[in-house]
Amino acid sequence: MSNDWQPTTIQGSRSSNMRTSAAKAEGARRTPVQERSVSDDKPSERPQSAKSSGKQVKRRKKRNPVLRVLRWFVVPVLLFWAIVAGMYVGYTVLGHQPKGEVFQLETWKHVYDLMFSNE
Repeated sequence: MSNDWQPTTIQGSRSSNMRTSAAKAEGARRTPVQERSVSDDKPSERPQSAKSSGKQVKRRKKRNPVLRVLRWFVVPVLLFWAIVAGMYVGYTVLGHQPKGEVFQLETWKHVYDLMFSNE
């Protein structure tokens, strides 16, 4: 799939939002970059600062610190508990084995030996 399709309006401007909603209502499709005429290309509606001298500065989005905590601490903990729950359900419910043997290291060594034996 090629990435040569781009929207024909400038994102974020009030007029582009109205044009986009009108285009969606009419069922219009986005045109490929090669087929757009020069008159469709419009300069950015944001005013350029004197310091940037025509170059646009990329600004990093400020991320929510709560999301960082969730990503780095809560998600790995949830993944660990999902693995433990999966082992428990797989060994006791599907395997019809005693519940106490799930958390013994010898059980999983035996399962590993069964899976990866040469015989």
